[in-house]
Amino acid sequence: YIIGAGFLCSFIFVDRPEISFISLFIFIIGDAAAAIAGIRFGRIKFRGKSLEGSLGCFGVVFFILFYLLPFLPGIMENFSGSFDFMTSVKLAFLVTILEFYAIKLFNYKINDNLYVPVLCGIAISFI
Repeated sequence: YIIGAGFLCSFIFVDRPEISFISLFIFIIGDAAAAIAGIRFGRIKFRGKSLEGSLGCFGVVFFILFYLLPFLPGIMENFSGSFDFMTSVKLAFLVTILEFYAIKLFNYKINDNLYVPVLCGIAISFI
């Protein structure tokens, strides 16, 4: 599914490849952090996911957006060099919420690996 998300992001954001990179990067790393934190520390469960995993996702995505991305050359040029604190918090929260809740379309659960990077890319494109 992540390959499909990469294709969709590349197609949708053909004129802004940095958006595809950012949305895929924060989702892949955030999803992995959520899985690791949820498996290792997850005690509080809700809807099959753990609060600790969600907090791990949020923390890692925030760190990437606020601290790491400004140091990657060519990525943040269209965003004044970096995301500000509140933008980073809002995007990290968006990734965490989208990761936590499943989207259903006509009683079919869409895999979060497909829709989260696309929806995050759409949110980033409005910044």
